[in-house]
Amino acid sequence: YINSYSLVCSFISFSFMFLCAVFLFVFNEQIVGLYTSDVRLAEIIIPIIYIAAVYQVFDGLQIAFSGILKGLKKTKLVTVAILCGYWLFGLPLGGFLAYKFKMELMGFWVGLGVAIFIMGVFMGTALYFMFQKLRKEYTTV
Repeated sequence: YINSYSLVCSFISFSFMFLCAVFLFVFNEQIVGLYTSDVRLAEIIIPIIYIAAVYQVFDGLQIAFSGILKGLKKTKLVTVAILCGYWLFGLPLGGFLAYKFKMELMGFWVGLGVAIFIMGVFMGTALYFMFQKLRKEYTTV
């Protein structure tokens, strides 16, 4: 049952974050308009909103995966995923894009998005193999 509950939890998280991302894509100008009427600032913010929209979909998945892993008492795995994702991939890539390619703020957001994606893939893969192992243990009993 753990596998089924985990899949449903992950699907609900992904679905909700996907709907929020669609909302950000569709209403980006209205959202920015709530905070500023400066056209130049809006031109800077709207591309960041697009990146944030995609980022949050992956963030929802990695949060669901990390919650499942914590429930399975695999907190070290979550810690390693977070440290590697942010410090080994996200921050260096963000800095490289921001300064070397002159992407500035957008470079750091892309780095953050890549970090979240890597964490999600790592934790999702770990969960897959854990559930395969559990399935073998319980079907042979």
